[in-house]
Amino acid sequence: MKHFIPSLTLFLLFTYLSAHASHTEKQLTFGEALQKQYITLSAASKGYFMGQISMEVRNKTQQTLTLTLTPGRMLLSRDSTVQDYIVTSKVSLQLTPYEARPVRPYVMSLQSSKLSAPAGMPYEFGPMVDDEHLVRIAGFISQYNYQSSTSQSAVWSVSERDPVTNVYGPDTLIVSQLAQLVSDGTGIWLSAFDLTPRPHTITQIQSSMNVIVPRVLVDASLSAYDSQGNLLKTYFTGRRFAPGFNHIIVGLHHTLGPDATIYLRLEESGETVTEKPVTVDDMPLELQRLKGQAEIEYELQENASALIGLFDDKDRLYYLMNESLPLPSGKHTRLFGADAYLPVDVDYFLKIKVNDQTIAERPFHEEEFARQFPSKTFKGSFKINLGEPVKDASIMVQDIDGEIMQVIHKKATISKGEHQYNFSFTHNKGPEARFWVKLRDQYNLILTRFCINCTEEEKKLDQLKKGNPNP
Repeated sequence: MKHFIPSLTLFLLFTYLSAHASHTEKQLTFGEALQKQYITLSAASKGYFMGQISMEVRNKTQQTLTLTLTPGRMLLSRDSTVQDYIVTSKVSLQLTPYEARPVRPYVMSLQSSKLSAPAGMPYEFGPMVDDEHLVRIAGFISQYNYQSSTSQSAVWSVSERDPVTNVYGPDTLIVSQLAQLVSDGTGIWLSAFDLTPRPHTITQIQSSMNVIVPRVLVDASLSAYDSQGNLLKTYFTGRRFAPGFNHIIVGLHHTLGPDATIYLRLEESGETVTEKPVTVDDMPLELQRLKGQAEIEYELQENASALIGLFDDKDRLYYLMNESLPLPSGKHTRLFGADAYLPVDVDYFLKIKVNDQTIAERPFHEEEFARQFPSKTFKGSFKINLGEPVKDASIMVQDIDGEIMQVIHKKATISKGEHQYNFSFTHNKGPEARFWVKLRDQYNLILTRFCINCTEEEKKLDQLKKGNPNP
């Protein structure tokens, strides 16, 4: 009996300590708790570029957790056309073991150039924003609970270099302090006139720039201007555009009032390619996925290099399949495919053009597929002789639409000298189908290629100079 009491005491003490330890309180940030997998977190937009966001935090442990969400943390959209958020309010909460609770932190958008998220769109918990000036601005907004459109303009002035003159409002003292933080982040000082007290509102426009480019643009820029020609925002510069239909999703937020008309202008080397007026009533253009294959018959008196694409009934190019495809003389039937997002309510035609003249055309419809041919296997070998090593080289077989039939060598260095490779692939694209073996370098430039199932005349037409991009 004398040994039983101490043993019982030790057992009760161990039980108490274990129970106490399992409920010990831990103090963590949301980020630390997620990293340690102590919590799960879900977040969804409420459908606006600023305001409160819906969150639910769930404790997965047997411990009580005291959690803190600090201003400056990002919430990331899964859609590249939709805005990310920055948290602008501090949140503290305590979760008992396995408890789940809703949280409603204030957030502001980080990109004025993107679309606002629709209500219910999920967001991912991201890192702290990588800009000390934005962290300070978020902290200032949280400290003074200044969850206003003026604060949103301040965030955009630093994150996207929107005009600093958009930072004004009716509260002179707090706006001047906020303007100081914006000036620190941009290096641009606001004058006393800019800070004149007046109401501040943001007008949101969600639109798209839709342009049919007749030729290659190598140095294009897209900007927004007001009715007086003043620059409001530049979306990009130095971008290359291929011929055909181009669709650019555009978000625009300004302080000129809901009745203002804004002009989106696509330019190249200072010259206007196209201009589009946009208002609050605008919406992005609806697109359809046009996917399919179609056969087309053509006849040529002599070998030629042809342009293949989808055109509308006004002969405007919407989708370029091939800019310089070598075609042999004679009467032939070829198979061409497309997989692109294009405007609805447009009749599309597959056309073959030689020297800007249409030699063959036929309608091309959504989800149209050509008849399937019996399967056929191509096997063979080839040699490549390199005068110098090629880093991150790839060798693959592709059809006329760029579909990869076989990867022969994947992203690895090929040494100097002669190398032999084998190919073997099966297709059902018909007897007229052509395929190309292509050697690309680390910049995706084609160093050499040769055609499979081409005639000798086609092979002569298919000479490709070193360093040219894929046609």
